[in-house]
Amino acid sequence: MFRGTDAVAAGLADEAAEGAVAIKITVITVVLHYTTASPWPEHPHIKETLIARAQGARAQMALAFETVHGSPPASGYRLMPFARTTLGAEQPLLNSELLGYGRDPLAPIKGAVTADGEVVVPIDVEAIGLWLKAAFGTPTTTGTTPKTHTFRSGNWALPSMAIEVAMPEVPRFAMYAGCVMAQLSWQMNRSGLLTATARLIAQGGAIAITTTAARTPTALGLQRFGHFNSVVIRLRFNLNERWL
Repeated sequence: MFRGTDAVAAGLADEAAEGAVAIKITVITVVLHYTTASPWPEHPHIKETLIARAQGARAQMALAFETVHGSPPASGYRLMPFARTTLGAEQPLLNSELLGYGRDPLAPIKGAVTADGEVVVPIDVEAIGLWLKAAFGTPTTTGTTPKTHTFRSGNWALPSMAIEVAMPEVPRFAMYAGCVMAQLSWQMNRSGLLTATARLIAQGGAIAITTTAARTPTALGLQRFGHFNSVVIRLRFNLNERWL
């Protein structure tokens, strides 16, 4: 620490005049400025854009069965209750394997589009019927009130669906066309929430940022089943008759 700045400066000036030593003193001033405005300078062609964050409370899933595979219908969508989903589409870029073109890499080649994922849904009164239809095909319906829907496995042709996952805040509306059920599974437990996992394979996906393609889907009533009210019934067969 130096004390007596004038005396030190005078002494250094004398030594420099005699040619003994030459010292240059540089003073650096640092000013800290705090502000709540944007730290980026204004530019006439660049504007600051805040990215909205999606909220699960407003997430929506709309489902409709397709008449033509891979072609989403213009109407007939229903709002589907769901807990979570991993449904998505991706297309990788393949690096070139060719030699003799220098050290700079060649342009990549587009790979195949993969669209699939899972949807975790509650087992309820109304919406689960659509997932059962996707897994087994159109059921056989008998009776009036109440109606009995019988689903049978082994159908060669399963219906395809168009499913849109909407996040209105972003906005982001992802439509997946040609969705076919690959597996529908659930577990029986003593307690807890009763849900099913639908594994889907889709033809492709398209993302819109302006408006939804499902328009105004029809809302279904939510009446869930629970593990506490469930029972397991085993069917036993013999050659002459069937009984429970």
